[in-house]
Amino acid sequence: MSYTVAQQKKVMTQVAKLVSKELSGKDFDQDELLTLIMESKVNWPKPKAKKDPTKPKQGLSAYIMFTSSIREETKKENPGMPMTELSKVMGGKWKALTADDKAPFTKLSDDDKVRAKKELAEWEASKSDSSSDSEDGAGVGVEPSKPKAKAKVKAEVKEGAPKKAKNSWQFYQQVKKAENPDVDQKDLRASWKTMDDKSEFDDMATADKERYATELAEFEANNSK
Repeated sequence: MSYTVAQQKKVMTQVAKLVSKELSGKDFDQDELLTLIMESKVNWPKPKAKKDPTKPKQGLSAYIMFTSSIREETKKENPGMPMTELSKVMGGKWKALTADDKAPFTKLSDDDKVRAKKELAEWEASKSDSSSDSEDGAGVGVEPSKPKAKAKVKAEVKEGAPKKAKNSWQFYQQVKKAENPDVDQKDLRASWKTMDDKSEFDDMATADKERYATELAEFEANNSK
């Protein structure tokens, strides 16, 4: 586990304020500084756990099933339109559907969620079996081998790789800054926190997440040949 860049910045800001308050104008050594930090009430964030690449994907929603089915058609109908606008168009089409029209996509979603639940149960069972095998192998005259340290390899962005999906907050910023380039960031955060209905931006984020998953699958398939 490791801290994200945002978490690191948060901790460093707290430490800087603490040092400024308690040690400003005083002589201190490294031990005194470490003691002050460890005994203080610094809000240490929980390290972000790395996702297991073998874990099955969650089931897709009915909305995602729908947008996946009309994405290419919508692109052809609106050539050159940015993804943010395409998401709005697809969201509008979804809202215009009747319950009967949505039924086939709801069925697809339900089936996919059953698939995801089954695969997750199998995955968790295999993890449990692996853990049991490791424990059974210890203490019977064979010393468990120590895991080899993995070499840290800096991730490189492959040429032609799709852009990562944006979250709801990022889409909100994009839209508001397009409306008013001089908008204050603090005002944006405040309005976002107090916003009751974020569904518009949630829909945009959901559609973009599906776009990324589709484009990434195509990219990896083309580059695995």
